[in-house]
Amino acid sequence: MRFFFLLFGVLLVQAAAIAQRFGGNPARQRWKQLATDTVRVIYAPGLDSQAQRTVSLIHRLAAYDSFRLGKRTEPIDIVLQHRSVISNAYVQLGPFRSEWMLMPDLNNFSSGAMGWSDLLALHEYRHVEQLNNMNSGLSKAARILFGQQGYDLAINAAVPNWFFEGDATWQESALSAQGRGRLPHFLNAYPALWQGGKNYAWLKLRNGSLKDVVPNHYELGYLLINYGVTTYGETFWPRVIKRAVSYSSLLYPFQQALAKTTHVSYAQFRKNAFDWYRKQQPAAEPTVPTWLLKTQTRYATDWQYPYAVGPDTVVMQKSSRIHRPGFYLVTNNKARLLRTRDISLDQPFGYRNGKLVYAAYEKDPRWGWVSYSSLRTVDVRTGKQQRLTRHTRYFTPDMAPGLDKVIAVKVTDSGRASLDLLSASTGSLLASYVSPLGYLYTDPKFLSDSVVVTAARNQQGAMALLQLSLRDGQEELLTPFLPFSLGYLHAFEGSIFFTAGFSGNDDVYCYRLADKTLWQVAGGNIGKYNVHATADKFYWSEPTAEGQQVRVAAQERDKICLSYLILLHRITLTIRCRLLGTRNRPVFSISIAGDLITKIRCFGLPCLVKMYSIPYKLSCRTSTTRMSEAMHWVLPLHMADGFRS
Repeated sequence: MRFFFLLFGVLLVQAAAIAQRFGGNPARQRWKQLATDTVRVIYAPGLDSQAQRTVSLIHRLAAYDSFRLGKRTEPIDIVLQHRSVISNAYVQLGPFRSEWMLMPDLNNFSSGAMGWSDLLALHEYRHVEQLNNMNSGLSKAARILFGQQGYDLAINAAVPNWFFEGDATWQESALSAQGRGRLPHFLNAYPALWQGGKNYAWLKLRNGSLKDVVPNHYELGYLLINYGVTTYGETFWPRVIKRAVSYSSLLYPFQQALAKTTHVSYAQFRKNAFDWYRKQQPAAEPTVPTWLLKTQTRYATDWQYPYAVGPDTVVMQKSSRIHRPGFYLVTNNKARLLRTRDISLDQPFGYRNGKLVYAAYEKDPRWGWVSYSSLRTVDVRTGKQQRLTRHTRYFTPDMAPGLDKVIAVKVTDSGRASLDLLSASTGSLLASYVSPLGYLYTDPKFLSDSVVVTAARNQQGAMALLQLSLRDGQEELLTPFLPFSLGYLHAFEGSIFFTAGFSGNDDVYCYRLADKTLWQVAGGNIGKYNVHATADKFYWSEPTAEGQQVRVAAQERDKICLSYLILLHRITLTIRCRLLGTRNRPVFSISIAGDLITKIRCFGLPCLVKMYSIPYKLSCRTSTTRMSEAMHWVLPLHMADGFRS
């Protein structure tokens, strides 16, 4: 009997094992390479321009002196994987290589709007620098005796994972105008915990939780890395890491190295860092809007993407640690499961008049590096699902008002992006629209059966609101291109509601098509996403200490403008960004006619961009601002050219 209990217990033990991919790409796939003394890029034919840009950018990074962990440079092999719909990349030892999945992240708030391969270069090459410059002391001995796998074990035993990812995230933010450290969405996590009165112990913050919302090691690492650089200077972390990987202290080498460098304990360093950020956090906003549902406190639950189905009924998505993502109908504060959602990477879905459409993940059964994103439709009345496409690459779809067409973003494995118009009954292609100026369309929404509004990214990493005619493919810019995230569009009664980070926080804005006016609907110090408007209500989701929750607020048309976006007639808006030395916080401000209007939340991040300026021709009204002509945006220095101090 004892044996059977032991056997039963062993069977309950689970462990995840990650191995190499066998049969990753079809044998017919041909490859090219571009090799220098610093990097070798391996890529498929047709990706030559991306490969050349990657090599150029990595050479600039390798030659850049500031923020370096050391001067050691070893060549790295980079494989550009183009047939996966996953947006990710990694650097690994044994053998020393990096693989980039070239599918761009279409969530404008999680990774920003800069070129995907540019962002990967900034982030992943920092990992290359880390591995190249941790070859010291006992870690170096482990590499000599046991090779790359032994070296990998030695440095990971000495240095926590939050340093690796936080340091790489810090570099992508410092050397670009749109790294994650500059995005309000990325910086929401800890303020949401603090506003919820959560003061978790360090071990919980460090290791995560299966029950509660705990920010990941990217968010934790970025805050600690940024605090270290801002407080102790650019050479602080290189000194800490050299001591740690050398194992100057055999027990807790990283903690001891940090204590020796700062002359304060590891625990005190963490406390000082979080206190520093808390002081910069604005006071909690008044909770005038109410939650749509009672908050679940036993375990974290995410409610997102609300759509009004009837006067008192909303359909939205629910997910948690114990619930698979699914579509729920909420009536009178009670939720009923409509249908469990198929596995999806692209979370937003579209809804119109009783039908919703979403993109589901499909994995190729034979080839490990090949995957797809195909469309599904669901009848809200019956819960019945229809497979609309197979083995396609469609994302962020929306249903037409007549329920006969679907619009979706398509990104081919060669990187070509378009908006495709499909039949809602058969999935057949009706028309395809490619931007003549090379814009990447995201979050398309029907204004009518013949007009679509979409968020657009340009090649310089700026975003704008754009209207597209489905009859002739003509584009019309509704807002200027700005270096801020913009997305989660919703069209209602001649107005477009969307979330944008114009003021340093992801707030809700409205653009009225009839008179081309733009104003802020809802603001605060925590992001607001997935806005949906009805005749008398607004719905949106926002991060909390208990997960993403949906708020509902009354729509008061005479009091809708909570704060002006732009003031004065004929002004120049200038964003000035300057670094005041290694121990001083740089100043980020938006100035209009010399008056300080707002501060961009950046937590003291250094910036290499000199100045942007936008001339506007505006006429002000009581509660809105008219954009009487297209605004011209003088683009910032592109990050590939912006490494000058």
